Amino acid sequence: MTGKKLVATIVILLIFSLLAACADKPEPTPVPPSAEPTNLDLQNGDPFRLVVPNNQHPIVRIMMLGFFEACDDYGVECVMAGIDFTDTEQLLARGEEAISLGSSGVVYYPNEAYFENMRDVMAADIPVVGFHVILPDELAGDVALAWVAADSIDYSIRAADLMAEQVNCEGPIAVTLGGHNEVETPAAEAFTAHMKELCDGIEVLAPEEEGFEPATAIAKAAAIISAHPDVKGAYSTTGAGSTTWATALRDADFAPGEVKVISMDYSEQNLDWVKDGWVSALVGQPLYEETYKAVELLVGLLHGEDIEFANLYPAPLIQADSIQKYYDYAARSSVRRFQ
Repeated sequence: MTGKKLVATIVILLIFSLLAACADKPEPTPVPPSAEPTNLDLQNGDPFRLVVPNNQHPIVRIMMLGFFEACDDYGVECVMAGIDFTDTEQLLARGEEAISLGSSGVVYYPNEAYFENMRDVMAADIPVVGFHVILPDELAGDVALAWVAADSIDYSIRAADLMAEQVNCEGPIAVTLGGHNEVETPAAEAFTAHMKELCDGIEVLAPEEEGFEPATAIAKAAAIISAHPDVKGAYSTTGAGSTTWATALRDADFAPGEVKVISMDYSEQNLDWVKDGWVSALVGQPLYEETYKAVELLVGLLHGEDIEFANLYPAPLIQADSIQKYYDYAARSSVRRFQ
């Protein structure tokens, strides 16, 4: 074999060897992409916490329902950090536990008494979302990263529109509050002012506190009825106002609907008063929606999203033809066990 033929033969053999090696080489196993972390993963073992007072109250339980149903829907761990009464110091202790026990976010019912605690939570790099109370813009990033609430002035103006129509602009009209605070005081003032704009010369009685103890509240309404037996309507800015006024009117031998009552919130008992004609409308403060949205905002923060500070929610006026949806909320809140 000549030298040239030998070289050609060797080259051919090498090519066949390479082709055989390639044929025998297994295909590389594709590397699966890394799985996206779940919302629970992003919490890193620290739950969302709901800090709220008076957590046995039926209205507050609807707030709790919105929080925990959102937690279910978004697959996050959530813990109840409220108290079953209204003691400020005890509530502040729950806020401190949000820091000491660890939290990936806190949904907080805010008022000025809690602002320092909310600042402490924020300073611990735990995001806070307030609910049910509109926070002024200067508190953005200070006591909370966001708030979710209805506008009490707006819904009080709409309540006055309905009241003026129902009483044909005849007074007197009573106004009662659970207490003077960031929500109820401006609500009472807005209602009074708008009634007087709508109805020239109408008598709107000065707002009075009915308080939060049922027997005392009913006695307050009874005293107003005694002093003004010709009362045509009553606007209460608190969730117990329906029971306060319906009971006082019934005890004073008024017929259902004889005095037009507009009050707050869709507890089952309040809805029953509407169904039975003692209350003409409830302001549907977005109790469920506020805390549900607060959880959505915290989930967005887990994913590094920017969130809006102000999150305004509507508060429809609930009348007898639109109560079933709210009965459903109330029923679910009464049977659910909260952590």
